[in-house]
Amino acid sequence: MEKIHARLVYDEIKNPILDSVNLVTLVLGTPALIITYINNLSIGHIPYISAFGLLVIAVLVIFRKTINYQIKGWSLIVLGYMIGTTALWNEGIMSDGLLYYIFIGIIATLLINIRSGLIIMVISILSFSAIAVAVSKGWHVFDFDIQKYFYSSETWLAYILTAMLFLSVALYIYGRLESYLVRNISELTAQSKKLAHSKTRLEQEVIERKLTEEQLKQSENKFKKVFNSIGDGILLLRPDHTVHNVNESFLRMTGLPVNSVINKPLESFFNDPYRINLLLKPDKVASSLFNLSEHWLKIHGGNETIPVEIRILPIKREEEISKIAIIKDISSSKETEIKIMHAVINSEEEERKRIAQDLHDSIGPYLSAAKLYVNSSALKGNDIRGGEIRKELSDLLHLAINSVREISGNLGSHVLRSAGLHASLHKFIEQINVTCSIAFNLQIPVTSPFVQNVEITLYRILVELINNSVKYSSASEIMIKQSETDRTVLIEYIENGVGFDVAEALDRHKGMGLYNIHNRISSLGGLVEYNSSPGNGVSVRITFNKDQTFKQSNK
Repeated sequence: MEKIHARLVYDEIKNPILDSVNLVTLVLGTPALIITYINNLSIGHIPYISAFGLLVIAVLVIFRKTINYQIKGWSLIVLGYMIGTTALWNEGIMSDGLLYYIFIGIIATLLINIRSGLIIMVISILSFSAIAVAVSKGWHVFDFDIQKYFYSSETWLAYILTAMLFLSVALYIYGRLESYLVRNISELTAQSKKLAHSKTRLEQEVIERKLTEEQLKQSENKFKKVFNSIGDGILLLRPDHTVHNVNESFLRMTGLPVNSVINKPLESFFNDPYRINLLLKPDKVASSLFNLSEHWLKIHGGNETIPVEIRILPIKREEEISKIAIIKDISSSKETEIKIMHAVINSEEEERKRIAQDLHDSIGPYLSAAKLYVNSSALKGNDIRGGEIRKELSDLLHLAINSVREISGNLGSHVLRSAGLHASLHKFIEQINVTCSIAFNLQIPVTSPFVQNVEITLYRILVELINNSVKYSSASEIMIKQSETDRTVLIEYIENGVGFDVAEALDRHKGMGLYNIHNRISSLGGLVEYNSSPGNGVSVRITFNKDQTFKQSNK
């Protein structure tokens, strides 16, 4: 198939050359025919074949666009053979017939193919040999004086014109073929350079594409690692809110295989699908609902649930993915909140019990005794003891009033308002030292820089820490220290008691006091850090931002 296509292309190149050859032959052959005609009249011959050949060539020139190339080529070759053979037979072997044989050999070789040229050459040699044998054997005799004809000026003129015709045609064919060859070689060279350049660019593009693919692969692997390493569950959602992709954290969170998550609607993983659908609606709808971000996620095939917090983020310029759902397990924070709530409730209850116990143990007996004295004074016969009873009542009321002051002093607020944090702690420490022998080192400013709410909270926290140390730690030294930086203030509570396991205490009910302290500090925007272990005492560090906790004059 490729050879046939190449032959057709080759014929298209040679077809205009053949048309030009026919035109040149027609133009130059006409005067040559006239000279040949005049020359042949002298020997009584008329060149009918030459005239017929020129007529055929004229037809080939006129209808060159409709006649097939092979027909035009072989027609010219056959006519040349007939004219050459006729000339040799009628005029002798020294006539221009040999030129015609040479001419058709060149035409066949250059415009058809080499094999055709070889065939024409063989046929021409055989034809020439046959005529020569016939003349030498006397089988064919010329009917004119061949020697006189050979030396005739007309004969040489016709021979020269014919030779010029064939030489011009041969040079023209060679020149046109060479120009085609040079042009084609130039085009092929240019195309080869373009192809080489294109090949180089293609190789570079292939290398760049492989590099890009490798970079994309590495980027995708990094994305997958990051995507799967995020602790929160992440689901990529299509516009219809079905799951396009999911990270491993969500699979671990739910215990579901990946094929049970992909292509499933988001709301199918929750026991409150109605609220999930509301969450997926526009913000103006979702924002009107209370606590819409907290939901219950199904795990272990839907038999259990865990509390989670959901955030839905839109994605722009992405056709397949429209939203990202970020799901955070808040079980531990919920448990912490519950523990803190219980700690606050227990702390308040303990405070109420303590106040009630103090009222019952301190004021109750005095008031009961006072009631007895009042009842006694109302009895007949006790008028003599009236003065004594009034004195006892006055003493009892004085004791009751002192007890009330002592109880209110333990609450601390009025002392703090009047004397400040340092004085309140110092008074409390004096009361503690009545019943224990702990060495206190109080290193806080006499004039407190804190606002009232922070000061009250710190006092109650430090009192609770001191009470815990007295009751449980067997500490012999307690230090309370305040230090500052440019933007923060640090309160440290350090004691050298038996210590405890902080993590274990937080997991057990006895850690409620720690949760209570954390909740109070957190409500004021502060941070608290517990450091303790068995045998190593207790260290509590409380940090506040000055801008949030200091009075304006102390900032």
